[in-house]
Amino acid sequence: PIDCPIVDCPMRIRCVGRLGGGAGKEVFWDTDEEGSGEPLSLETGMNVLPDGLEMCLKLMVPGETSVIQSAPKFAYDDLRDLGDKIATRVPKGSPVEWEVTLVDFNKPKQLAELPAAEALREALARKEKANALFKTSRYRYAQARYELLLREVKGLVDAGAAEAEDLAEPISTLVVGCTLNLAACAQRQGDHAAALKHCNEVLDKMDPDHAKALYRRGQTYTHLSEWAAARRDYERMARCGEEHREEAEAQLARISRLEK
Repeated sequence: PIDCPIVDCPMRIRCVGRLGGGAGKEVFWDTDEEGSGEPLSLETGMNVLPDGLEMCLKLMVPGETSVIQSAPKFAYDDLRDLGDKIATRVPKGSPVEWEVTLVDFNKPKQLAELPAAEALREALARKEKANALFKTSRYRYAQARYELLLREVKGLVDAGAAEAEDLAEPISTLVVGCTLNLAACAQRQGDHAAALKHCNEVLDKMDPDHAKALYRRGQTYTHLSEWAAARRDYERMARCGEEHREEAEAQLARISRLEK
């Protein structure tokens, strides 16, 4: 595994995709032809490749060539809804075969290996990539990136790197932001128990009066028809500052309508 790109990272590949599989089948994708002979550069974990292809690439070593046969579920059916240009060439419900070579990959550095200030910059850049996935409704992929980033950032905190260079506050802000974004991912996927857990982590362990956390938890309680609990959170949110009062009052009015 140490020689494989198991963790999401930039890589270069060459790939030929065939409908239904088999050498005599129609080719719908050839990276050499479309890239003027150059390998395709991409980053895994960004939902740019079908799950079946990406899962196998993560277990390959540079220079290895694999033939991968995939059912439609792990090929292009899900990508069609996202407007992927390769997916439009594959009829819905079609199995495919890829012949793929992993040319090389860039193994990402662990945040703990970097100086604290550089680690913070790298962490913020990774958060922006996760945010981009969230904004395009790729919630499962965004969630995976937020979770991995949080594990690494909390490792920095445990090691005391943040305090060493007076980065405790921006790193704490990053942890809170990623945790609340995980709550939002859970909400979008209908996992309200996980959303509550993430909101409670912020409110119980980090900031009991964090307006955004109260808002997210109030949303979750509303989805669960826990009207009294939702009201308490929005009332607390209204007391967090004038800039939050209008939104909190709008949500309180909405709860009253829904409860009726």
